[in-house]
Amino acid sequence: MPVWANTMRKRYFPNPVPDPFYSGNARPDPHAGLLQDYYAFEWGEALFVVLDPFWYSARPRGGAGGASFDNWGRTLGEDQYRWLGHTLAASSARFKFIFVHHLVGGESREGRGGVEASRYFEWGGANGDGSNGFSEHRPGWAEPIHQLLVRHHVSAVFHGHDHFYARQERDGVVYQLVPQPGHARVDNLPRTADYGYLSGTFEGASGILRVSVTPSVCTVDYVRAYPAAPVRGDRANGTVTQRYQIAPPAHP
Repeated sequence: MPVWANTMRKRYFPNPVPDPFYSGNARPDPHAGLLQDYYAFEWGEALFVVLDPFWYSARPRGGAGGASFDNWGRTLGEDQYRWLGHTLAASSARFKFIFVHHLVGGESREGRGGVEASRYFEWGGANGDGSNGFSEHRPGWAEPIHQLLVRHHVSAVFHGHDHFYARQERDGVVYQLVPQPGHARVDNLPRTADYGYLSGTFEGASGILRVSVTPSVCTVDYVRAYPAAPVRGDRANGTVTQRYQIAPPAHP
């Protein structure tokens, strides 16, 4: 099933493969060929890094969370982890952006969560009970993913899976949950705490993020997608309901 799904996605939605402009996964799978699953490129003042949290993960989806659950089966895999570190270290871009469906590990068996989940498993190094488990479960790896991002001055992590707008920050890294772009129910917002989100700026769907980059600042707008007939006069399609800015690091 994974090989079939990868083949169909590449047929209709091809992703970059390594070439003089893109870097990425150059190791072909014996059944699927080049996976096109993780890649990076620079454009203007920004580095864009797309990660794959699925292909190398053994932990199945589903089940309850709790202090004793184990999400160490979710992983980037060693090759992708080392490629990420090399890519970040080699870039002199003023802004560095990470794109991933969900944080590797997460705070529940469903892999949900943002900043709160960034402390656990491969992403943050802690076991489900908060104790340190990184050296045991990732021997030979330098540091958890979050610490790697901090060390290389990553500006923001754009992640999905939970389908609403959440802006959070930890150690200077913005964790931005991207909203669902086409939900039919206006301002659909689940109980954020049920998904592991305890602090930050939250809004419901639907909408998209518009990211504008100049040499001196990155601006992120939440552009709302509303039905043609707005429920209220202030809910016009295209309204910007959240805006914030990210400065480049002082000493990259």
